[in-house]
Amino acid sequence: MRIGQVAEETGVSARMLRYYEKQGLIDPGVRTSAGYREYDAEDIETIFHIEGLRGLGLSMAEVKNALDDPKFSFTDVLDELLVESRRRLREEKRLYDQLRAVKKSQVRDWPAALEVMNLLHNLRSQVPSLRQDSVMRLEPTADPRHVARLALDEDNANVAGALSWSVLRAGPTALAEVVAALQHDNPEVRLRAVRIIERAKGTDEHLLGALDDPEASVRGAAALALGERGGQQAFEELMRMIVDGDHDTAAADTVAQASSWQDKALSTISALLNDDHVLPAQRARLVQALAEFAGSDDVLRELVADPTPAVALTATAILNARASAR
Repeated sequence: MRIGQVAEETGVSARMLRYYEKQGLIDPGVRTSAGYREYDAEDIETIFHIEGLRGLGLSMAEVKNALDDPKFSFTDVLDELLVESRRRLREEKRLYDQLRAVKKSQVRDWPAALEVMNLLHNLRSQVPSLRQDSVMRLEPTADPRHVARLALDEDNANVAGALSWSVLRAGPTALAEVVAALQHDNPEVRLRAVRIIERAKGTDEHLLGALDDPEASVRGAAALALGERGGQQAFEELMRMIVDGDHDTAAADTVAQASSWQDKALSTISALLNDDHVLPAQRARLVQALAEFAGSDDVLRELVADPTPAVALTATAILNARASAR
């Protein structure tokens, strides 16, 4: 077939076919006596192959490499394209969020709009101080959902604190976005959601739900936030934290501040200290926790002669400190 027929058959313009030939992608080896190109079935197949690869987003150079490489892997190309596509989608979503934020900020002139865009840009900076400064200057009600998503993505403690404050200022729409994140696949996002929610009023229902989270860090944060309001489930989680050394000091302090848990906590700690399955390091943490309980002297006196040195020494130190303070 001649080039015009091929163009009609494949839907690829004659001009593009000549370009493919110039780039070395196709090479019609047969010419008529008048010098016209003659394309055979193999050439047509190559053209469809080229169009398919270009449709997947490959550049001309990548298409040529694919055609020349006998080890070319279609699966590998798809994997790379999926990664790149996800990156582009994230960038497009980020731009979309920024444009919505600018529109909702109700600016009416270019300088003000550019200022908002600059603040939004700095919120994505790699420098925490720039992100924190932008948080403090950007009006959170401009786009509450955008502020909430930024807070849920933030991994710097100082910036996260500022963004949490912005979420609360932004109102119920932003808070609802954070509550929804309690169902997120990423446990880090769920943990950030708990830490934001605990600052808001009337959110115990959501924190109680977080006590059932499969991730220990999320359950622990919810238990610390709820304290006595979390009931037996929070109590058990806090005791686990003490035993496991998971923010054990904060957990012990939270348990000790709950008046209704005093007797139960001392009884539970005593039982654990006498449990042969509890490891020495765990017993040492349990004894240290007793320092938070004013009524723990009797238990501590029994532990002064404990065969585990760390337990005996800790119990003695706590009793001596209390004696000196009296």
